[in-house]
Amino acid sequence: MTETEILAKFKNTLPAHLGYRDLLSQKDLDQGDTSQRVGTLFALSALTQTDISPHPDFFRSYCKLKAAPGLYARSPNPSFWGHNPNNLSRDQLSVLKLGMVMNNKWEYLLETFIRQTMRLGFHQNTHRGGDLAQDPWKLPDYWNPGELSAFSRGLLGIFSYPITFILDLCLFIDLYLRTSDNWDSDNQLALNLLVANAKYPTPWSRLAMKRYLKTNFMSRLWNYHKDSDGNNGCEPLYWLFRLAYLKLYAYDPGTSAP
Repeated sequence: MTETEILAKFKNTLPAHLGYRDLLSQKDLDQGDTSQRVGTLFALSALTQTDISPHPDFFRSYCKLKAAPGLYARSPNPSFWGHNPNNLSRDQLSVLKLGMVMNNKWEYLLETFIRQTMRLGFHQNTHRGGDLAQDPWKLPDYWNPGELSAFSRGLLGIFSYPITFILDLCLFIDLYLRTSDNWDSDNQLALNLLVANAKYPTPWSRLAMKRYLKTNFMSRLWNYHKDSDGNNGCEPLYWLFRLAYLKLYAYDPGTSAP
């Protein structure tokens, strides 16, 4: 498919996935993963220079998810369990950070870094969330090398290189852990690699991407995000991923792709 055809697919599928307050949602408009979807959307739109209207712009979108400086929620809907910031997990906030990095919103990233540092590196998810009769306390997630890499790239710029030169070695661990039963890993790994190579890349990030391009990651992204076959996905993001890899790496998954 050409860039024009892929962009048309993105534009055609986007409106049906705009849920509460017009933020990106799954097919059934569930917003349990909306913060992650929004972070992915803005990181990919910056990478591809894509107009994502009618979705709200970066400032309005992040403000709708912000509970306090450096503190975010899964959803802006006050009647939904994901509105409480105490269940925003690492897989959500880490992707929101990538959206900040790619859009050069260092002030948002700094707020988040300060807030998380005050928690000694722990995330916000002191509770599991969900529609539970009881929601007991849990040990929150801890920040990982990818998040520290995002902080470094977004806050230190070119001076991040001594840090990311070491942290980017962890990308090979992510590639190793990309097993057949780890069905949702590519949703974050594909974005982490794009950002690491777009913002002050290292030899390790380039080599990791070279290896990644030889995998079946795009078909796995389709299986994760597709709206068909009973899957409750977020199809616009698949097309934006596909556009990013085609524009930046001339990667085409071939005729077997949808």
